[in-house]
Parts: sequence; structure tokens; C-alpha cells
Amino acid sequence: MSVRELLSSGVIVLAAAAVVVACEAGSATTAKTVSIPTLPSPSPGVEVLCPTGLHTPFTLEGDATASPAVWGVDIAGHRFGIVWPPGFKARFSPGVEILDPSGAVVARAGTVSDAGGAGDDPFGVCSIDGKTY
Repeated sequence: MSVRELLSSGVIVLAAAAVVVACEAGSATTAKTVSIPTLPSPSPGVEVLCPTGLHTPFTLEGDATASPAVWGVDIAGHRFGIVWPPGFKARFSPGVEILDPSGAVVARAGTVSDAGGAGDDPFGVCSIDGKTY
């Protein structure tokens, strides 16, 4: 192979690598995961019961730069704090999503109509969509 052929193939390889890098950079998400208020983990062997009453449906809202980063707004427009089960986090990509300890999305910005728990402000969530945490 001549020097010219080697240079040509080298330029092609570099160009292809640049395209791959540019595509990966363009597809990179701007998701940001943040800590949110959570209940303490129970002691080993201690069973935690979840209240059976359901909270008034609320809209999940958040701002990654606020503290706390996630809150609820009831149907009257009142904002209130939320305390989540142990290990939960919020991700903004760009809207807020609530992640359980395994990283699964359990709630998104919008109405969460079947979150079980107790309290007013903060509202302590212990179940979402029928699953108790």
C-alpha cells in the first residue's frame, strides 16, 4: 500500500470516528439526578406499614435548582412538600421523574392520583400505583 493510500484510509477512519463522536455527543441526554427528601430506612426486621388512605390527587412539580427539588401541588393550587420512601431520587430530563431504588421511573410530572401515604406538608409517600415501598 502506498503512502497516499495509507493517508487516504487514515483520513477516512478519522472522519468516521469524528462522525461517531459527534453523533454520541448530540444524543447525550442532559438528565440530572438529584437527592430528594426521603424517609429513613427501617431497622432490619422492622416492618413498616403504609397507611391505606390516599392523598388528594396532586400534580408533581420540580426544579433541579430548588431545595427541595420536588413538591406537589393540590387541586386548589397549594404547594406542599413530599417525603419519599428510602432510596428514591429525582431525575430531570427535562421534566421531573421520580426513581425508585432500582432506578425505575415510578412517577412523572403530572397527576399522581394513587400515591398512598400520610401527612399534609410534607406528605409522606409509601406506595405508588399499588406498590408499597
